[in-house]
Amino acid sequence: MDDAGRPSPSTAASPPSALPLADEHRRLQARWTTVGGREVPDHYGDPVAEHLAVRGHAGAADLSARGLLRVTGVDRAKYLHSILTNDILALTAGQGCYAALLDVKGHLQADMRLFALENALLIDLDPMLTAGTVPALKRYIVIYKVKLEEISHERLHLALWGPKSDDWLTALFGRVLPPLPDYHHVTWTWQDAPVEVIRLSETGEAGAHLLVPAAIGAPLWRALMDCGRPIGAVPVGARAVESLRIEAGVPRFGAELGPSHFPAEAGIEQAISYTKGCYLGQETTMRIKTQGSVNRRLVGLLVEGAGLPAAGSPLFAEGQQVGTITSALDSPTLRRRIALGYVQKGFFAAGTRLALADQTPATVTPLPFYHR
Repeated sequence: MDDAGRPSPSTAASPPSALPLADEHRRLQARWTTVGGREVPDHYGDPVAEHLAVRGHAGAADLSARGLLRVTGVDRAKYLHSILTNDILALTAGQGCYAALLDVKGHLQADMRLFALENALLIDLDPMLTAGTVPALKRYIVIYKVKLEEISHERLHLALWGPKSDDWLTALFGRVLPPLPDYHHVTWTWQDAPVEVIRLSETGEAGAHLLVPAAIGAPLWRALMDCGRPIGAVPVGARAVESLRIEAGVPRFGAELGPSHFPAEAGIEQAISYTKGCYLGQETTMRIKTQGSVNRRLVGLLVEGAGLPAAGSPLFAEGQQVGTITSALDSPTLRRRIALGYVQKGFFAAGTRLALADQTPATVTPLPFYHR
């Protein structure tokens, strides 16, 4: 495993289950790793340089290992509204939101992004969630006139981040992305093919995601790389994607999010509508909201000492375990060790001094660690 908790990279030229753009990444000297059962670029020679390029200029990541579902039919919004945590009925074409699927006790089963098109709703999922979420969603179709299908193979998923990412988009498409809220999107064309351009800034920088028809994926990627060079833009692998999201304090399923967590514990209440009707897990979610408190919470930590703590490392206060590290990083931007972790009630406050098992100090700090 690497320092970000991802599987160790492979130096194979082109893995057997590589992404559609594997040859393009190979030309860029990509090293490979496995994320969610898919082989993806881990880095292109220097993950720290890739990270800093996003902070200083711009970077592009191939996120095509992520799952993409399409929901069609007259009841599509009503169907998803009845089982997901956010207000899906309120979405109109060009809008989107963050949402979660809970179990009946309010525990997280999946988090996802939804994008409303004229005749469909798209669901974007972490790679490790796709296989389990499809049957979980289909279980509730029975009374609704909808069709749910996985279309990950039809679209490439690219992300552009950084202070010059909008300039990069303009160079590629010849037009300016308007100042949309996160998850909102427009449809542009490239070589006469439609491309969904979605405003998303989850790294702490301005950014946009592109859902690109597979048929134009390779030429669009090459054009993207070509027009990015004058502004210092670079390709970005999974290791830099992980370090950027930790600095931005964004929880990830399999690290900070999982079936033992409530959304309020993880600080993802933007995925919840407290004014909509019934959905799976609503009773527990509303009870937590009414009580105004949880027994543990995800926090940021500034870690001292020489070593980087592993995921799962316990946190102590006065000799008693009060929390656990979930992700840790030698931050390229902040030039210090940072971590995400869960701590018990009574230890949430910024400035609270905790310690690792070897007495290394870890101080609770507000999230995000970084936001431009």
